Amino acid sequence: MDIFDIASKMLSIIILFIAGYLMRKSGFLKVDTIADLKKLIINVSLPSLIFLSFSKTEVHLDHLVIIVTVFFACVFMLLVGYALKKVLKIESTYFPLLLSGFEAGMLGYSIFALFFGKDQIIKFAIVDLGQVIFVFFILASILIKHRDGNENMPVHFSAFFKNPIILAIILGVLVNKIGVSTWLYETSLTNSLLQTLELIGNVTTPLICIVIGYELIFERTHLKMIGMAIVIRMSFWAFIGYLISEVLVKKVLNLGSEYQAAIYMMFVLPPPFVIPIFMREGEKDKNFVNNVLSIHTMLTLAAMVFISYFYL
Repeated sequence: MDIFDIASKMLSIIILFIAGYLMRKSGFLKVDTIADLKKLIINVSLPSLIFLSFSKTEVHLDHLVIIVTVFFACVFMLLVGYALKKVLKIESTYFPLLLSGFEAGMLGYSIFALFFGKDQIIKFAIVDLGQVIFVFFILASILIKHRDGNENMPVHFSAFFKNPIILAIILGVLVNKIGVSTWLYETSLTNSLLQTLELIGNVTTPLICIVIGYELIFERTHLKMIGMAIVIRMSFWAFIGYLISEVLVKKVLNLGSEYQAAIYMMFVLPPPFVIPIFMREGEKDKNFVNNVLSIHTMLTLAAMVFISYFYL
């Protein structure tokens, strides 16, 4: 695929972003409506897409190596964040948390599927699983402790296995492992159900883009700290992505280029969009966090054009 085809795909995403932004400015959609769309995406459309991918593809030990590596890469970057916060004398409590974890659910899956196709989305999901474990068990615990002064690990553990995306992965793997995947596609009734899931999954990308565009906020505050957080984050993750993609994935595991692209696409994503949700209302760092997420999202789109050019 040449650069013009890639640019045209990216343009469709930007148009949907702009549409979402204009829907907020004009009042066409209300905040409650966007919240409901998020529920639909996270609980229905995205899990449908992921289940279909895992039900068709066998998971190997190589995939476990990627999952574990991504998890510890996230832990490493969190520690780097705390070290830099001390060395650079950064006041924001949330600076270290913004250096680790990725917004795969509301951004990564849709863009990866757009460029590489829905049939390849399992590659991205495998890379995502390591950072999902990190977000649920480490990042969320720190965020709750910042907000409430305590944490509840059993709650995180329960929430992890109740998460629709995790359930879709587990169910898809089981369907593939017990060998009923072919039967499901060949039987009329079950095939109709799978086609229904595919139709539901098809709305994921446009809905996600509209939601993200709706929530993009740019303010001229904390510009120095915002720039510092984004540059440090993207620089470190670019180097880590190179090591994992070119050394581990390509030379050690000998996996396909789609896995390399999935690594790079994951590592240029912005921090998790749930971070502001865990913050107390009126907290002074909230504008800083929201601006990092918004500006980083736009830079992510530019980075993904180049990644797609080299791996498509």
